[in-house]
Amino acid sequence: MSKVKKRTIGDLFIHQCHKVPDSPAIGWLVKDKVKSLTFDEYRRRVEAICLGLKTQGLKRKDNVCIFAKTRPEWNLLDLAIMSMGSVVVPVYHDSSVEDLAYIVEHSEAQKIVIDTPVRFKRLLDVIHKLPNLKQVIAIEDIEGELARSLPSHIHFMQLRTLYSKGLEEVKEHPDLFQRLTNDTFETDVATIIYTSGTTGLPKGAVITQEAMGQMLLNVKKFTHGKIGEEDRSFIFLPLAHVFGRCDSLLPIIFGNEAVYASKLETLLSDIKIVEPTFMLAVPRVFEKIYLEIKKELRGRFKFKKELFNKALKAAKEYYDDVENDRTPSLGTILKYQIAYMGIFNIIYQKFGGKIRYFISGGATLNPKVFDLMKYSKLFILEGYGLTETIAPCTLNPLRKQIKGTVGIPIGDVQIKFDVDGEVLIKSRALFSAYYQDEEATGQAFDEGGWFRTGDLGRFDENGYLIITGRKKDLIILSTGKNISPSAIETKVKSSSDLIDHIILYGEGKKFLSALIIPNKEKTFDLAKSFGLETDSSTLSELLGLSQIKAEFDGIIRSCNLDLSSFTQIKKFTFFDQDVTSRNYMTSSMKLKKDAILGQAREQLEEFYFQ
Repeated sequence: MSKVKKRTIGDLFIHQCHKVPDSPAIGWLVKDKVKSLTFDEYRRRVEAICLGLKTQGLKRKDNVCIFAKTRPEWNLLDLAIMSMGSVVVPVYHDSSVEDLAYIVEHSEAQKIVIDTPVRFKRLLDVIHKLPNLKQVIAIEDIEGELARSLPSHIHFMQLRTLYSKGLEEVKEHPDLFQRLTNDTFETDVATIIYTSGTTGLPKGAVITQEAMGQMLLNVKKFTHGKIGEEDRSFIFLPLAHVFGRCDSLLPIIFGNEAVYASKLETLLSDIKIVEPTFMLAVPRVFEKIYLEIKKELRGRFKFKKELFNKALKAAKEYYDDVENDRTPSLGTILKYQIAYMGIFNIIYQKFGGKIRYFISGGATLNPKVFDLMKYSKLFILEGYGLTETIAPCTLNPLRKQIKGTVGIPIGDVQIKFDVDGEVLIKSRALFSAYYQDEEATGQAFDEGGWFRTGDLGRFDENGYLIITGRKKDLIILSTGKNISPSAIETKVKSSSDLIDHIILYGEGKKFLSALIIPNKEKTFDLAKSFGLETDSSTLSELLGLSQIKAEFDGIIRSCNLDLSSFTQIKKFTFFDQDVTSRNYMTSSMKLKKDAILGQAREQLEEFYFQ
């Protein structure tokens, strides 16, 4: 096939399918084995779904919501809809019914795809708020009585039925799919992604075919041919999130195979079966894996703690030399090799034994996690991006990763900084507007067309981007001192496994205070180490004990030693509720700080009246 001429998703997809028709493209787990489709089979599935949707009246520029968990069908529908010039509107599978209703209605979608009866019932709860909705398509079987509970004006169809209709259309019109992609233009909207904001209503970022295609081409250019059809990725992130969506589309530029996880609960065991060569994940996932690995290693080396610490020291010495362009001595090399074979290889094998790169984005990665993975030859490429930049706009290069940075601009991405340090971005891989929100769109861009990210940052001496905080999170003390809390919060969080999260407080106050969200398991372990009774204790009760409070106080005091006086944390209190619920965490695993602070504000305010 001739070289792809346009940056539309359909063109990139068809081009790759013709290029490597017999290579594995998309896979999933069946009874602990990977079942795959070749690129030719992949194209045929997408083609049939696309034409099936056309039989149901879907037209170019129509909006279709997908309300489902991450699964192969999500990706097939995504490609089918975008290839014909229609618009995909993702909805997080765990969205509240309020967010679901808002997104479906605000996007003016007439069709919605759901995956399970659970999601179908949630849709039914708000169906009376969706006057524009005309059709519901179900990926899994929905029994007759439940399906009949839809209002009479809304048509219901199973995906398998739609697929069958599409196959019939393919026989009747074998060139129709190609014609539909030919009639899709770079200026057409490919998707509207609603931001899972920590405050306020979601905003729909409008992303064109050109912008989505340019993002993929930027990633491809950045890798310099190091990822190809021999590679395999393992997909588990929400496809409603731009980072997971990017992951799912990589096969159409790299020709790699993408295997979909069955469920998050079996992630580590499934990785061993899939044996991926690269993976994308958010820091929260890496942190959970890190804690599980540390727990297992503690069990294995229960009576050899000194041995484990020596291994960490040997690895640190080796990588300090390598990363500072020094040749490690023979002794340093030997000590690291022994440490690797005895300990760190155990960690490497947990990921299937073939992994070459992890890509991390969405938040700051804990330096301890970065180091332990690196010592195990599991290299994490930290990156930076937002919904509006269509996932990655900077990445740490394959050749050299610098801890604490989010890498260098990729592809056509340009970065500059406003006078206050705000990161400004220009690229063809940018959203074009917020759907039906001219005011917000105008505020997002400056006169030169640079996108205002709202993040503060700078380049280091190597040209790597460092994000120092959020502009709107800036704390201004009553003394006039400006404090970006992100770096301080990261420092404290990474200093001890006892702390899951910390939120700084002090806008308009004389000093900083903090709200600590402790790790429940570690706090109970600490209490047991003091010989305290824990069987009938709650987390709140333990946090009120003097020995436990003193331990946290020591952590804060230690961190304060490296901080200037006005950035030191003078007082702190605890938030002992589960923050993984939708009340306190977005679907992209970011804390809803305002919601949490709202619950604890009275406690924090007391610090300033003592």
